[in-house]
Amino acid sequence: MNSLRYLVAFLFVTAPLALQASHPTIIVNGDPPNITVITNTSFTFGANSSGGGDFSFQNETGQNWTKLDIFVTLPTFQSITCGSVAFVTCTVTTTTPAGASPASYDLVFGPDPNGGILNGELFSINLNNNAVINLDPNGVGDWGPGRDFDAKANFFTPEPGSWMLIALGLTALGGFCIYRRRRPAA
Repeated sequence: MNSLRYLVAFLFVTAPLALQASHPTIIVNGDPPNITVITNTSFTFGANSSGGGDFSFQNETGQNWTKLDIFVTLPTFQSITCGSVAFVTCTVTTTTPAGASPASYDLVFGPDPNGGILNGELFSINLNNNAVINLDPNGVGDWGPGRDFDAKANFFTPEPGSWMLIALGLTALGGFCIYRRRRPAA
């Protein structure tokens, strides 16, 4: 069953990459060499001096990661290709208004209710151009030399509707407290 999941995920990853032009690419894979153990759900890594690299990690946080957000800032807006075997889905969102520089991105892998990256599981993050077949830790990528990435596992931010409900609840609670203080004693 796992091999079928990986095969389907591999096809979802490779199909878009086969059509891509030269632009930054990020792939979250499995079973890497030279492992860095991650013990916190927030961690950082950086592109090599050629703007790429294949980085190996092991999730030892005590949690299964159903979602992985990777934050990066680039000098200008660019089209970014992303994919994952572990999460199946990947979405690129920008947190910067169109035309502004530098451009900040949130690369969202998941959420995957079936696991994503399990506790104790090995995974890699590949920043190389043509990352599906280029697993060179010293490979070339379009991210820029030494580009920094901030990763947060299981990072969920409330939706605007949730913030509104929280604000409405706090306003009602504050109004009730004021009402009780002003009400004459019986």
